Amino acid sequence: DTLQSPRVPQILAFDLDGTLWRPEMYELWGGGSPFTVEGECLLDRSGTVVELLGVTREALRAAKTDPVFEDTLVAYVSRTDEPSWARECMRLFEA
Repeated sequence: DTLQSPRVPQILAFDLDGTLWRPEMYELWGGGSPFTVEGECLLDRSGTVVELLGVTREALRAAKTDPVFEDTLVAYVSRTDEPSWARECMRLFEA
């Protein structure tokens, strides 16, 4: 018996609103950008907390730093009403 290497995906695609974080961007109307970092969360301009869900931070970190994923493309997909807010959140969450 020979050991087989684990199968590694060619692409990882992450949805944003309601999957990586909450609340969804449309729920921040009246707040929104600019966002500030507060610990492991973000605050929108009205003080609403945007937080990563579950093991999102660990999954994104692994996709970015684990050598097993060096040839894997990472994509973010979203139908958000506020794509510039979503890009800002991704940048601030260092994803």
